[in-house]
Amino acid sequence: MTLKWFSQLDTLRKRKEQGLHPINEVSRSLIFIAGFFCSICVSLTYAFDLFSTQFREQFNLSVGDLSTISTVGLVFCYLVIPYSIIFERFGPFINFLICGATGFIGALCLGLVFQRKVNGNVAVLSVLYAFLNTASGLFDVTYLSVIFEVFPRNRGPYVCLGKVMAGLGSSIMACISAALFNGNATGFIYFIAALCMCVALAAAFTMVLPPYITNYWRDRSNHTEEEKLELAMTRHYYEHKSAPIRRTLLGYAVVVLIIVFVTIEAPVLAYTKVGRGGKIAIGVIIILLTFSIFLMALPVRCLGGVNEPAPTEDELHAVRRYYQALKRMEQSSTSEESNISLDSATKPQEVTGGELIELVEMDVLEEELKVLDDAELKPSEYFLDERPQDPRYGGDRLRDYLMRVDLWLVLAYLICVLPLAVLVSFNSSSISIAKTGEKRSQQLSTLYTAFLGVGNACGRIIVGAFEAYVQQQPRAKTNRILFTLALRAPPACW
Repeated sequence: MTLKWFSQLDTLRKRKEQGLHPINEVSRSLIFIAGFFCSICVSLTYAFDLFSTQFREQFNLSVGDLSTISTVGLVFCYLVIPYSIIFERFGPFINFLICGATGFIGALCLGLVFQRKVNGNVAVLSVLYAFLNTASGLFDVTYLSVIFEVFPRNRGPYVCLGKVMAGLGSSIMACISAALFNGNATGFIYFIAALCMCVALAAAFTMVLPPYITNYWRDRSNHTEEEKLELAMTRHYYEHKSAPIRRTLLGYAVVVLIIVFVTIEAPVLAYTKVGRGGKIAIGVIIILLTFSIFLMALPVRCLGGVNEPAPTEDELHAVRRYYQALKRMEQSSTSEESNISLDSATKPQEVTGGELIELVEMDVLEEELKVLDDAELKPSEYFLDERPQDPRYGGDRLRDYLMRVDLWLVLAYLICVLPLAVLVSFNSSSISIAKTGEKRSQQLSTLYTAFLGVGNACGRIIVGAFEAYVQQQPRAKTNRILFTLALRAPPACW
């Protein structure tokens, strides 16, 4: 007997028996919330400046030493291609475990270095900071990859809401460091170790890919062709069902409250005398505001998405016939036996908010193929997309992309613009000392980190709103605004 701790197929069948919609909006909200906290862990790279002053004083590091440590860390932060292979074959679970392990080991050993239980030098600090940056970069790409698939209909707003915390998380870290740890760098670093491990474990068991996505690990299960078809049919519902707008707006309201609070408390802690009780109160408030994101997952009807009725039998039948036809088309194209027409497959319709949304018409061929029984269908590795995507670059080989001038121009843009932000963010302490000739205080470092996070968050919200506008443009519009228009903004700000 095979031990199963989780089965999406069983969940789908249970909801069908209860007369509920295949997509559980409360579960989708919990997946996003897990990604929300993953994004906070991404900001570990920005939090480096919080204890760079202690680094320099305790180990007599030069400006070049600090630059070396941060540079080595950034290399490992952006080196995520090997982990993408793991994600493609096994899903996000293993990557999250790697996140927790590297973040915990890096922060734990860094705390031991601060306590002088481990000898500290540039090489050791570079290795440990590389561990932290590996966790940060891997958190980022893994949770975003899941959000892309779980919210295909509202990808822009939810990716924006998650990415906001990648910058705003440094502000939260700065507030917690100043309010609860009162300059105790060792205690704060141990807190980071515990945070990475807890968030990684929670995300590993919460953030799962939608049922219709197959990979090597999922293909190991002995699903029948009927069960595979049942899982694949959920693509239709994910691609046509929007997340409840009230839950989305509630998430944005929480982020705005955090931005306002951090903007007020950062200068207060930096330039005024606040008693120990006041600092603890500030720390508790920022923690409560952060955890208030769980309000998005409340199973209450006023937020929407609770106990939504299942699709009608006619719609279920239409979706089934449609995907059976897609499957036969895929088999026919691979075997080159004949051409298939989808005329016999009724286009399924999705009930969303009382409206019937017809699937986009597909080009069909004239010749029809008789309907095959499920038992005669061969295993299929993928199902064809039923919705047209935004224009993408054509080509099947790497050479096709290397020959495009516009892609090289985008790469040149990233090389020229992105390093400016990285240099300023990770070397602010050195820049401050070079400009003023004086050592920067811990309070000023905390203030800078907090405002850096606020500015980062505001910029991401603006870009996310612009992306949402671009996505909502009518497809028939001839003069549609492209998202690449946003590339002009960063140079103008610099």
